[in-house]
Amino acid sequence: MKNSSMKKVFVLDDDKSTLNYIGNFLKDKGVESELFYNPKEFTERLKRGDKADIYFIDINLSSANIGEGFVLIESLRALIPSATIIAITKRNSSQDIDKIFSNGACEYIEKPIDPIFLSRILSRYLDENENFNKGLFPVSSSNQHCNILDDMTLIGLNETKLVVESEFLVLKNYQLVLEGRLLKEITSREQIRSYVEEVTQIPGSNKYKIILNIQLEHPSTRVHIRKWLNKQGQLD
Repeated sequence: MKNSSMKKVFVLDDDKSTLNYIGNFLKDKGVESELFYNPKEFTERLKRGDKADIYFIDINLSSANIGEGFVLIESLRALIPSATIIAITKRNSSQDIDKIFSNGACEYIEKPIDPIFLSRILSRYLDENENFNKGLFPVSSSNQHCNILDDMTLIGLNETKLVVESEFLVLKNYQLVLEGRLLKEITSREQIRSYVEEVTQIPGSNKYKIILNIQLEHPSTRVHIRKWLNKQGQLD
């Protein structure tokens, strides 16, 4: 992990085993970290103006009020709009995941911590290797927007999924906010959220086929998709 020794990570979790696991993992990777067991101490450090390159925040803080992890993520996003916030969670329902992202997290990692996924997160946000960064969608550091016309080629869809072809690799379960002229034509919306459901490399190619599970937050979106499919002759 190139130049990561100059980076800093804050970790807030009142589960000491998880806190120590992430701390030791970061130490082995040569990444400076500060571990917070108490949310009050974490908040005070932020108020003093202390900053990090990545903030890991547990949303299931048993020592705090229910939902305080979500509140902390939202407050941190307001305080530092460009912050890279990773939620730590035992929850994986669609409602919880939606709330994690809507409150301002960039990604989430589930307990028990998967070392491979944790390593990928660190590489994504701390690695300054140019070749690695070229393998990701060129997304904004603050909102992860990407343009479906510039970055992806639409090769199929139904009422709940988009299938796209891309030279850029993204990780499974990654959230993307899609936008672009074609997407607006299909859904009538300026933007739409999606989760990466499956990623496979196309044989004999440097491109990937990516299945995106689109989040139909507005009932009318499904109607517009059906109309577009009918217009293209994709539905009977």
